[in-house]
Amino acid sequence: MRRNGRTCGGRAALADTVFLIRGQGLDHVARATATALRQAGAHVVAVMDERAGPVDTAPFDRIGLDAETPGRLGLAGLPENWGWFCGDLCLYAARAELPGFAHYCLIESDVALAGDAARRLVAGLEAEPADLLAARLGPAAPAPKFSRGLAALSLDPGWGCLFPVTRVSAPALDAMFELRRRSLAAGVAAEINDEGILAGIAQDGRFVGRALEDSLPDLFDPAGFDTNPPHLAEAVARGDHGDRILHPVLPLDLVLARIARGEKAYGHHRLRRVLARALPEERALLEAALRAASPARPAAAGKPVPRGRAAHQRMTHLAGALQLAAPIRVLDIGANPLIEGDAPYLRLLRAGLAEVYGFEPQPEALAALEARKSDRETYFPHAVGDGGAGVLHVYRAQGLTSLYELDPDSVALCGFASGAGETGRIEVATRRLDDLDEVPEIDFLKIDVQGAETRIIAHGRRKLSRALAVMTEMRLFPIYRDEPRYGDLERELTGQGFEFLRFATLKHVALSRRFRKALHRSEKAQAVDGDAIFLRDLRRIESFDDDALVRLAIIADGILDNADLTLRVLELLEDRGRIGGRTIRGYLRLLPAERLRPDA
Repeated sequence: MRRNGRTCGGRAALADTVFLIRGQGLDHVARATATALRQAGAHVVAVMDERAGPVDTAPFDRIGLDAETPGRLGLAGLPENWGWFCGDLCLYAARAELPGFAHYCLIESDVALAGDAARRLVAGLEAEPADLLAARLGPAAPAPKFSRGLAALSLDPGWGCLFPVTRVSAPALDAMFELRRRSLAAGVAAEINDEGILAGIAQDGRFVGRALEDSLPDLFDPAGFDTNPPHLAEAVARGDHGDRILHPVLPLDLVLARIARGEKAYGHHRLRRVLARALPEERALLEAALRAASPARPAAAGKPVPRGRAAHQRMTHLAGALQLAAPIRVLDIGANPLIEGDAPYLRLLRAGLAEVYGFEPQPEALAALEARKSDRETYFPHAVGDGGAGVLHVYRAQGLTSLYELDPDSVALCGFASGAGETGRIEVATRRLDDLDEVPEIDFLKIDVQGAETRIIAHGRRKLSRALAVMTEMRLFPIYRDEPRYGDLERELTGQGFEFLRFATLKHVALSRRFRKALHRSEKAQAVDGDAIFLRDLRRIESFDDDALVRLAIIADGILDNADLTLRVLELLEDRGRIGGRTIRGYLRLLPAERLRPDA
């Protein structure tokens, strides 16, 4: 092993676990992880890919991997991309350099330990007897891409795992090494990555394997430990995430570099968690980089205009032709950006055509909203309801947090168990929407509050009296105890003069246990919920004044992305002489070709 360029001795006496930080260098994320582990009493060593040159890991000892490492270990012939494809090589190198440990815990450099997670991880691993620990360790369907080569080694290719945090006992690690050698001899080394090798040994009856989310569920919360979307390192450093292990965590400069290089197809949707938690100046840098990576160019003759650009052009065309008198007033109840991704009204907001009033009682989500908001957004910490006291049930998966308690039978049927662990209960005093003077009458309501939609809408009749559209989560199968049914919600909305238009989204879950991942989404049986769109009763649309029609046209295209509704409203405005025929013809020209009939 090397320390600051000098060779130093390893540990001779048998110890329990050595923690290995894997990467091409120790950025501030990896250094913070290593430091936290050392402060928790762990023995920490950096395992660095040094083919591009030596890496300074001081004050941490390091094991350097170079182009000759596979050959020295007896694994000549590994694929050229072994640096990222064969993370198990780091474990074999550590086993050779540090033979005195009972367990080897490998942690990738984009893993962050929030709060007291380092101490809890060290203590939790000491109490865990399993030989193999990794996230999602076990059978998966369809077969993971880089486990399929296991079939050539007489192993089940349907097993997989995630490799960012892995702990392996010394005997199991020796078995992994032998399996890697067998893959070379069989000519399938390039078809089995590090996750496939570990999953292969998990099938060996001599060893006990366990998924980390089962062993340490509070630390490996699926909402924070996943493969996508990433976390922004700077936001993690300034936020309170409790005692959790987060992955992937990327510094801002690395995200910007990846966007510039065109890596990982980074776009607004892929980076939604990064953008949600970024400060305004960070968000500006990210959005500038995204624009630079895919600059808008005039479409060549006969070629379709890119969908995102066409949508922006349509919105600009309508805003200019319709002369919107005032911004669209949007009310967003349950505005959590950490689970929802981009809000449906985001294009209007960025174009300066909307002002947003939002409610989010979860502190972490509210902080993310406050950190990135514009001067056209106002957010409140209130739990909106019927004005009475309530209990906010906080679950491991943020998207399940609700004023209602989960029904364990529904959770079991729908396969929600991994995120359904209750992590806390918060007593809240709910506020009636109609009692909130700081919120004006609104044009568009977007609401997603896990069962409390009916209660909130029933106590917001005055604020909704001029609203033209509502997008609400509508539960079709109950997952909470005593939550109102979809019929209750529909009756309340129709009683206020709205009628159902369509579902914007509709979520189904699989009922099969072992083969749920084998089916296409369209084959999943149980409808659970969806985002339902209700409009002010269109049978009375002739009675809408011009201003209401203008606002509805902007909402129909800019939020609901529904050309048919937009055209119906434009027809009425043309009939009233409010717009000329060029407005509709220009709108039709800006619709993507796939949305028009060839003979239109």
